[in-house]
Amino acid sequence: GQTLRIGSLGNVAITGNVTTGQGGDAFNPMYLDAGNLLTINAGNGVVSAADGAFLRLRAGNGNTASPFQFARIDAGATGGVTVQAPAGIVQTQSGATGGGIRAASVTLNADSAGSAIDGPPSEALVVRGATSLTLTSAGSVDIDRTDGVNPIPALNRLDISRSDSAAAFALTGFSAGQSARRLDFPVIPAL
Repeated sequence: GQTLRIGSLGNVAITGNVTTGQGGDAFNPMYLDAGNLLTINAGNGVVSAADGAFLRLRAGNGNTASPFQFARIDAGATGGVTVQAPAGIVQTQSGATGGGIRAASVTLNADSAGSAIDGPPSEALVVRGATSLTLTSAGSVDIDRTDGVNPIPALNRLDISRSDSAAAFALTGFSAGQSARRLDFPVIPAL
């Protein structure tokens, strides 16, 4: 298998798209790791790997005016994708033209106050094929699991952590017979 590892304490700027073969696993993923800004193809980049690969992308920047932006991230129907970007995670390509994230397991973490997990203007970030979805947010979230081509798989695992309960939150697109409801639990102060 292949393993791709790019890391920097500062910015990482890739001028084109990133395509790899099969490689990595949940414990040893292929990763693009920036201590500050991670830029792929000027924010319109595609990161794709063979089906079953595990991809980890991290942009350490916390300035919400400069979120991590991408067009498409694809680890195949059985792969995994983790995006950790405190400043926010924004899809730039329309879901109708293939933009979004495709993987069986998707983890999105944008934990700076006021950050967003979102899609292009007037659209949600599209997540295709996920049976496991983990979201951590300190701002707004707009995710659509709708897939115009394939049936939407049932979510076997959904984990949501939000530090701003007043921020907008939308998660749409469930398989037949599946739905979600909001449960509010009181915040228990630390001892």
